[in-house]
Amino acid sequence: MGPQRRASAFAGFGTHASSNGAQAHLPGLEHTRQPVETLMQNVAVWDDAAWYPRALHSGQTIRYASHVVVLGDVDPGAEIVALGNVMVWGELRGLVHAGAAGNAAAVVCALEIASPQLRIGNFIAHSPDDAAWAQPGPKIARIENGRIEIQTWNPKA
Repeated sequence: MGPQRRASAFAGFGTHASSNGAQAHLPGLEHTRQPVETLMQNVAVWDDAAWYPRALHSGQTIRYASHVVVLGDVDPGAEIVALGNVMVWGELRGLVHAGAAGNAAAVVCALEIASPQLRIGNFIAHSPDDAAWAQPGPKIARIENGRIEIQTWNPKA
């Protein structure tokens, strides 16, 4: 999917509404708690991915028209929505939607997955009694056999 199509598929992403009703364009990021200037100093776009170098807290949202990498935990009440893959170098406890425009080839990776809900493409998974979610260690979630499968990540497999 080229940049032009990706942008149109993600119409409305990247807009910030401040408390006084003014709107500012943010390239691929929406946030409701910190001033625009503070947040934008903390986000970098590199190699078609948005990089957020700290934990994402309750009430914070990242929406990006490609991949998202968070270098920290994603707390309950935080949200990431991406057209591409999502990687969390920390514990994922918030809501994530990878492949938001229906991309079932997208994946979600995290050092720990403890999210109450994961979305990939048009698929939704709720935190089950599944042993794969409960085992400690890095995880990868992807679509397999028509549903979201979460497995312990093994780079040698």
